[in-house]
Amino acid sequence: MRVTTEVRTKHYFFGISVLDKCQLKVLPLWLVCLAFSGNAVSQDFGTIEFRAKTGDLVPGTTQTLRLDQFNAPRINPTGVVSFTANTAQSSGFGLYTLSGLELRRHLVENQATPAADGRIQSVDQTFVTDSGNVLVPASLENITAGGRSAVFRASTSQVLTELLREGKPIAPGQPTICGVTGLFEPVRFNPNGSIVFTPGTLSGTSCDRRATYLLSENGSVQTLLSLGASVSGTALTINDLSGKTLTDGRSNVFVSGRNTTESVSYWYLVRNGQTVRMLSDRGQTVFPGDNATLTSVDSDDVIRQYRNASSTAVELLKKGQAVPNGGSVFDFRNVDVANDNAMVATVSLTGTPGGSADDNAVYLVDAQGLVQIAREGSPAVAPGSVFRAIPNFTDFARIGTGSRVVFEADYSVNGSSKTGYFYYDRSTGLKEFLNSDRTVQGLRISNWNIEDRVNERGELSIALRTAD
Repeated sequence: MRVTTEVRTKHYFFGISVLDKCQLKVLPLWLVCLAFSGNAVSQDFGTIEFRAKTGDLVPGTTQTLRLDQFNAPRINPTGVVSFTANTAQSSGFGLYTLSGLELRRHLVENQATPAADGRIQSVDQTFVTDSGNVLVPASLENITAGGRSAVFRASTSQVLTELLREGKPIAPGQPTICGVTGLFEPVRFNPNGSIVFTPGTLSGTSCDRRATYLLSENGSVQTLLSLGASVSGTALTINDLSGKTLTDGRSNVFVSGRNTTESVSYWYLVRNGQTVRMLSDRGQTVFPGDNATLTSVDSDDVIRQYRNASSTAVELLKKGQAVPNGGSVFDFRNVDVANDNAMVATVSLTGTPGGSADDNAVYLVDAQGLVQIAREGSPAVAPGSVFRAIPNFTDFARIGTGSRVVFEADYSVNGSSKTGYFYYDRSTGLKEFLNSDRTVQGLRISNWNIEDRVNERGELSIALRTAD
């Protein structure tokens, strides 16, 4: 995210913005409750609950938080937030969660692994399960056994457990994970705490991908797909696995691989012992969703959706398609698809009435069809405000279930330029919930970081920076 104002003194907050169909939610608060107000946002829209700030005491220690990494926090469907931060007493990172107002620290940089055979050097994108545990891909150093790549579970009771490790068996009696480059990149996490992955495994001295596995939260291992498996309804068998996997977070797993006849890779739905071929894997961006659905952003500027395990697509949006208020699609700048298969897209247009002044827009496509959310040259939320032209319009947009969209955009109002964050759903309409005019306890917000979607409870995790 861009810095909107140069700051002299930095303060960081992690908050929950509750976006609940224009109803003001009164929540138990730690620091302050802010109803969205001012000339940009109506008084009855949402609240912010502040959860943590620089200077807060880390429970069980004499250390205090220092949130100068300014990483975007993540929120799970039940409202648990995870984030990384330093302390005033140490430059090494720590991994934290917030459940309500309860702060927990789960691990720190240079911490020994549970088996004391290495130390944690860095962590990748973490995942908070429905039960509040955190799944943590990590790189290790000072290794005395096993390899550098690992996946840990940090429990709500602050117990760290090693789940997967390069150079060690997947589980007792299972093959040994081998190699390092990219082998943990395709690991997929599910809300129930299970993990789907297609690692390289050892057979003699050979390291190859031979199967896709599901590691459950209780430690049991299930082989979902192996080389030689039959493709349902055909005489084909799987003879290569790329290592890429997708999951809808429930019962559907999608695996990329090749069969014995076709040279191109395909995405296969793996479910209930069946392996169903769906669409070709050409390296395009693919989103998994409910009802065994994949949405593909293809290189020919067509967004296709393959529903209910079908190999036949429905076109959602494509180059040359006419759009409301004039013009047609030229290309896609950003696309996101929710678990319920609703989509938001930021789109460049051509042939518009205003030329370069109105040739970029944000669209929602869901079961009710296509709707324009915002467009260059069109009114924003504040009276007299207008969304500005590219390159300052928007590249960021995310969508949660229920067609709840958040996006960042620049706009002009009263002769000045501003950056704001906006929310949209079909019943609420367009609302602005964050901009550089907002203040927190008398301190003006100068920067923020949002990378997450609105969760199922209508909550969004936000990192904020303020300046004197």
